[in-house]
Amino acid sequence: MTSRPDIRELLDQRILIIDGSMGALIMANNPTEEEYRGERFKDHHIDVRNSTDLLVLTKPDLISGIHRQYLEAGADIIETDTFNATLIGLKEFELSHLTREINQTGVELARRVADEFTAKNPNKPRYVAGSIGPTNVQLSMNADKPGTRPITFDDMVESYAEQIRGLLDGGVDLLLPETSFDTLNMKSCLFAISKVFAERGVEIPVMISGTVFAGGVTLLGQHVEAFYAATEHFPSMSVGFNCALRADSDEAVSADTFRSSNQICILLSKCRYAGRNGWLRQHSRRICRRRSRSGEVRADQRRRRLLRDDS
Repeated sequence: MTSRPDIRELLDQRILIIDGSMGALIMANNPTEEEYRGERFKDHHIDVRNSTDLLVLTKPDLISGIHRQYLEAGADIIETDTFNATLIGLKEFELSHLTREINQTGVELARRVADEFTAKNPNKPRYVAGSIGPTNVQLSMNADKPGTRPITFDDMVESYAEQIRGLLDGGVDLLLPETSFDTLNMKSCLFAISKVFAERGVEIPVMISGTVFAGGVTLLGQHVEAFYAATEHFPSMSVGFNCALRADSDEAVSADTFRSSNQICILLSKCRYAGRNGWLRQHSRRICRRRSRSGEVRADQRRRRLLRDDS
C-alpha cells in the first residue's frame, strides 16, 4: 500500500475534490443481466440487473475504469462501488450473505487504482472513501403501514455494521455515509460506525453527507440546520450535502448553516452540473475542506471564484 499523509492534514492546506456519481456512469455503460451475473452468478435464481454493487465481483474492470476516469480528471478522493452494499440493500437480490465480501472487494479495486496514481505523483496523494448509502428502508416512517417501522433500529445498525467491517477489511481511508434523506437512518449508521470502531480498536475519518430537496429540506421535511444539529455530536471530518440542489442554492447552505461549526463541506454542484472546466466539473459533487482552527473559511472565496468562472 502506497504511503499517504493523513487526509485531515491536507484539508488544512488546500481544497480536495471528491469524485461524482458511480451509478450514473455504470448506467451509461448499460450492463446486461448476463454481465451483472458473470460466471459466478449465472445460475442465481432471481434477476440481479441493477445490483450495481455486485459488479465489483463480476465486472471489476468496468468499476476500476470508472475510478480511473475520475482520478485522471483530478479527483483526490474516489468512492467505492458499495452504495447499496448493506445487509438490507442486498436483500432485494438475495445477496446479503456477500455483504462483507462485496465491500472488501470494492475497496480493494479502488485502492489499487488510487495507489497507482499516488505512486505516479506522490505530491497529489489519492484517497478511497467507503460509500455507504441510505438503504431503501426508512426508520422514520412507513408509508405502507403508518405508525410502525419496517425494521428495528438495532437491525439497521447491524446492517450498516457488516458493511463497515468489509470496508475496513479492504483498507479504506475514510467512511462516507451519504445521500441521507432520513436522519434517523443516518444516526443508526453513525452508531454502527462507532460500534465497529470500538470492536476493531481503530478509527478513521468520517464524512457525513445528506441530501435536500426543493425548499432546502430533506424528504421528511427536515431543514438543513436540523440535520446538522442531529449529527454534530459525531466527531466527523465534514458535514455536507450531495445530489441535492443547484450550486447557487447550495451556497446558502455551506456559508450560513456551517459558519459556526468546526468543519465544513463546500458544495459545488449537482451530479449533472456542467461547467467550462470540463468532465470533472460536470460530474463532481463535492469540494470539501476542513475549517481551520482559527475559524476562517478560506474555501468560501475559492468556491465563489469557481462559480463566477462558470457564470
